[in-house]
Amino acid sequence: MRYGLYYAPHPDSAFARLANAWLGRDAVTDTAIAQPAVPGFSCDEFTEVTAEARRYGFHGTIKAPFRLADNASETNLLAEAESFAASRAPVPVGEMEAATLHGFVALVPSGDADALGSFADEVVRHFDRFRAPLTPEERARRVPSTLSERQRKNLDQWGYPYIFDDFGFHLTLSKRLDAERAETLRAFANEYFARQLSEPLHMDALTLFVEKEPGSPLTQLARFPLAVPHS
Repeated sequence: MRYGLYYAPHPDSAFARLANAWLGRDAVTDTAIAQPAVPGFSCDEFTEVTAEARRYGFHGTIKAPFRLADNASETNLLAEAESFAASRAPVPVGEMEAATLHGFVALVPSGDADALGSFADEVVRHFDRFRAPLTPEERARRVPSTLSERQRKNLDQWGYPYIFDDFGFHLTLSKRLDAERAETLRAFANEYFARQLSEPLHMDALTLFVEKEPGSPLTQLARFPLAVPHS
């Protein structure tokens, strides 16, 4: 069993409904949803293009999935996440846009997201005591030879390479595609999410996802509002 600390829009929001339809799955109820027709892709193609993102559910990673340490429990993790979120204010992210990242399409901040980066750094450090060390197999899956020296150090110390100076907030929409198909999908995503992308995003809650068995779909376990009002 693995747990991840994520950004996810409120389940009742228009953003969540649109994103769940895009991926074809609601990560709260773990039910399938009809996907939109996408120019340039057949229904079967789009289902395949979104398969991996669908398993993970619509989210932005703050602390990547981890197994619990021997001295940790789900009950304690839930309690700590609730307490942590209750003592933090919502985090401004700013306007978003669809972009291509290393071949896959994602929603990303269109400007700097320094406040979110600082928040993510704090979450990574604060909750690391709940994380079991990586097994050799888990480490190997990250293909350390493809990482920078700093990323390898992050992987070994914190269990994930893309944190701190290498953190890049994104909401994944597809698998890796060739340049032409990625651009077609990116352009459509900007139209599909146009209303949501025109409004600045705020991270208003820390959401705990769980993977109950290796390879199983991740589901939302609990959502903890960031409760401290801005002064």
